[in-house]
Amino acid sequence: MKTVYKNKFLDIILDEANGIIEMAWKSAAADMTDEEFKAIFLHYVELTEKYHPHSLLVHSQEQSYVVMPHMQQWLDTHVIPRAYWAGVKKVALVVSKDIFVQISVEQIMDEPHAQWLQARFFSSVELAREWLLSQKNCNN
Repeated sequence: MKTVYKNKFLDIILDEANGIIEMAWKSAAADMTDEEFKAIFLHYVELTEKYHPHSLLVHSQEQSYVVMPHMQQWLDTHVIPRAYWAGVKKVALVVSKDIFVQISVEQIMDEPHAQWLQARFFSSVELAREWLLSQKNCNN
């Protein structure tokens, strides 16, 4: 595994051998602007187009940025379809400690294009990774 992008808000890690890209959010994301959020996700989608992972693992435990409805729609329009076409079909999300963040993340997965993805929520990174690895060669 290697870190392919890093800033004060998150690390993006590539597990090329298993086809997994990980977004590990940091608590500093509480101070992130919408423009910084967009820039991060545009960088993420460019990485999916470069490496073609089949899965995304989101470490949301420390995430403190509430994704507002207009940003949820932006993700659904500008990021999710591109990541899907690049190969991402499964998303494992580790639950945030912040209930408002968690609800906003769940709402993202209710957006129309997010319905293309097989997504599940987990209490730990280990359980999330285990599910992705068990699903690696499955189409369902």
